[in-house]
Amino acid sequence: MPRENVAQNLSPPAELEQSAAAFLRSILESCPDFIVLLSPDGRILFINHPVEGMDLERTIEASVFEFIAPESHDRARSCFQRVLATGQPASFESVGLGPYGRWTNYETRVGPVRHGGKIVGLTLITQDVSQRKDLERTLRNSRDKLELAIASTGIGLWSWDLETDEITWDETMRCLFEREQAPSSYAEYLALIHPDDRAHVHEIVQRAIQTGNYESCEHRVILPDGSTVWLCARGRPVHDDNGRVVRLIGGTRNISEQKCAEEALRQSEERYRSLVSALEEGVIMQAADGTFVACNASAERILGRSGSQIKGCMANDPRWGAIHEDGSPFPPDETPATRAMRTGVPQRNVIMGVSRPDGSRVWISVNAHPLVRSGDRHPHAAVVSFVDITEQRQAAAERERLLAEEREARRIRDEFITIASHELRTPLTPVLLNLQRLLAIYRREAAPSAETVLPKLHTVNRQIERLHRLIEEMLDISRITRGKMRIEREKVDLVPLIDEVVERFSEHLARSGCALRVLEPGRAVARCDRARTEQVVSSLLSNAIKYGPGKPIEITIEVVPASVRIRVKDHGIGIAPDDHERIFQRFERAASDRNYGGLGLGLWITRQVVEAMDGKIGVESRLGDGAAFVVELPGASG
Repeated sequence: MPRENVAQNLSPPAELEQSAAAFLRSILESCPDFIVLLSPDGRILFINHPVEGMDLERTIEASVFEFIAPESHDRARSCFQRVLATGQPASFESVGLGPYGRWTNYETRVGPVRHGGKIVGLTLITQDVSQRKDLERTLRNSRDKLELAIASTGIGLWSWDLETDEITWDETMRCLFEREQAPSSYAEYLALIHPDDRAHVHEIVQRAIQTGNYESCEHRVILPDGSTVWLCARGRPVHDDNGRVVRLIGGTRNISEQKCAEEALRQSEERYRSLVSALEEGVIMQAADGTFVACNASAERILGRSGSQIKGCMANDPRWGAIHEDGSPFPPDETPATRAMRTGVPQRNVIMGVSRPDGSRVWISVNAHPLVRSGDRHPHAAVVSFVDITEQRQAAAERERLLAEEREARRIRDEFITIASHELRTPLTPVLLNLQRLLAIYRREAAPSAETVLPKLHTVNRQIERLHRLIEEMLDISRITRGKMRIEREKVDLVPLIDEVVERFSEHLARSGCALRVLEPGRAVARCDRARTEQVVSSLLSNAIKYGPGKPIEITIEVVPASVRIRVKDHGIGIAPDDHERIFQRFERAASDRNYGGLGLGLWITRQVVEAMDGKIGVESRLGDGAAFVVELPGASG
């Protein structure tokens, strides 16, 4: 049936009833408050609209206590029971679920629902009072703060009506000025101001009238006894409906003690700054967060940084490169100032190495003392003082180095004396024995045969040659260690030089059973010292014979770009790769000195001589595969 026909068929009472129901439903739906019908046991039977973000179906038949915060349950339950028992409306405040699950302050009015003379339910009208609560709280806090401020700070309140020129003071203002009554006019008020401050006060007042901005004004006031006090006035303008300033209101407090303290502090700071600036020690103030907030000129000088580069920098900045004496880094939380603030215990004589911007390192001895304000438990800063000990450390290191060198020299000297004594005794013994035998032969025989004498003389000659070499080695050690070894460079053809050395070794080679082969070009000119080069070749050839008796030896001369290379190769016991560098050190041998004599200085002297001639020497060898010593000398054209 069409809607309009239904309406036409309704009787006037039914139509009126329908209109009333629609009207009531409209009111309920548009009402911002929550209107709830509860059963006596607290179940929600009806709600005019759901909470935003919440499903209506979840709300109906749910317990109302699901939507009230636990701390408000007792208050709500007590109110419900009172209305059910007395039938009289009541109200309560609670915290409940608001839009989208936020906890919200509510005020709820509760009334009984009657039927047949009995209370069958409860009606709840719940209003969101969060804003009102916040406003009340804000107003209450503001009022409390204002009253506290006025009561605790001794602020005197005043007002000046610009139209009537009337000044109003409270009791505190009269106490501040030590006068029974307020001045009758602005001009009379200005007369109470110290003459040096009147123009300043008047300027601030006029600017407040013109701009509407009243600046804080510190000034002196002359008291009736002629003394002065410092006051600080703060205020604000009051405007009329046209925006014109018609009144100034504000407060004034005595700041004389503050001014005295500021002056004392200023003088103290001046003395402190003068004292700190004059110190040779570096001084830095470090805040609790690790920031450097102040430093003196000595700190700038020692650290190689300007004040602006130090202040604001953090103690744990990696650019400081802080290290311990052993070179290990300082952990950020173990620097002296940080440790002093963490433990409350002063740190003394902590040695640190710190990097400067130029890449150098300065060593400092650091003291750090924590600073604690009165009433505080923990330090708020630390004063760090330090001195530059770089020169002392360098001097100590140099002293230690010299002592170490001296100890090493004594070790080398004792070892040298021991070895030299042994090595000198070795050839001397057969020399003495053979000489004694020769003397005995000549005592028995007037003319002994050559076959009897010559072998012994050859033995004596070889041992004396050995003594000569040992003595020359010892002299070379002395020259080298004292820097007295002379090198006279000239152009030397190494081919005839090596031929001469080989000729001198011919008997020694034959006696040792070593066949020698020399591979040389027609000419190989080097720039070197002739005598020292002969010494080098002789030493290497002597080593080849010593460590490879009965085995062939090859000497190769090769001209390479910018140099001449001499290679002496034996087929003896060889040298382990790990010993290649060691054998060129003093008193070092590749083989046991029990089987192979000598001072252990030949290769060391050879290297010193070669390097003094701007050359280099190396070895190519493996155990059991012989050894090849390669000398490279600067070449020379022509």
